[in-house]
Parts: sequence; C-alpha cells; structure tokens
Amino acid sequence: MWIKWSGLFTNLMTPTVALFALFFAYRQLASHKRESRSATAHNIYNQYLSLCINNPSFANGMDKPDKQCQIYGQYCWFVSTILFTFEQLLETQSENEKWEKTIKSQLLIHNDLLIRSSTIKNNQWSDKLTIIIDSINRKA
Repeated sequence: MWIKWSGLFTNLMTPTVALFALFFAYRQLASHKRESRSATAHNIYNQYLSLCINNPSFANGMDKPDKQCQIYGQYCWFVSTILFTFEQLLETQSENEKWEKTIKSQLLIHNDLLIRSSTIKNNQWSDKLTIIIDSINRKA
C-alpha cells in the first residue's frame, strides 16, 4: 500500500515542482527585462546629458533670432535630437512617471521652439511624447 501511495505522491510532485520552476523562471525573465529596460533608459539619459554638456548654450534654450542664422539652425537640430532621445526613453520606461516628469522639466526649457515646431504640429513624434509636449504647451 505504501508503494502505491509513494507512486501517487511522486506523480503529483513532479508536475508541482515543474510548475514552481516555471513560475520562478518567468519571474526571473520579467525581472531581467525590467532591469534591462532601466539600464537602457539610464544609458539614453546619460547620452542626453553628455549632449547638453557639450552644447551648454543649446541646453539652456535659445530665443529665435530676427534673422536666419546658422547657430539657431543647429539649436533646432539639437532639440530634434533630444526629442528623439526622449522618445526612445519613453519606449523603455512608458509606465514610469518619474521619467515623464524629468522629460517635462527638460522640454520646458525649449518650449519656445516646441510651440513653433513643424514636426510637432505634424504629429511626427510618438503619441506618448506628443501628449507630454501638448501638456507643456498648454501650461505656457
């Protein structure tokens, strides 16, 4: 009789242990995915900060000059680059409100250009980034 019960116990334990192992593996993969996305976001933001360090006059914003000038054109490309950077950051951290607040604070510096930007008016950025930009423009 004990042999019968031990066989039944073994038959029940094998799938139970397998399910626990599967659950643990799934949690490990999910954790790795979160950590990988977080590392990617920090790397992207670090690149943005390096861009700002290398271009401090652009990082502080710029008023549109009365006449066309090359430096303002470079500033426009700088802002396009940071928009692309923030779009990538939002792709990796779409549910993180802290990143969203950080992006808003940085974009506020460039709001004068964002209001006039044709790429924004033509919805050429991701929906999430466009929503953030629109919220900034409404406050201004």
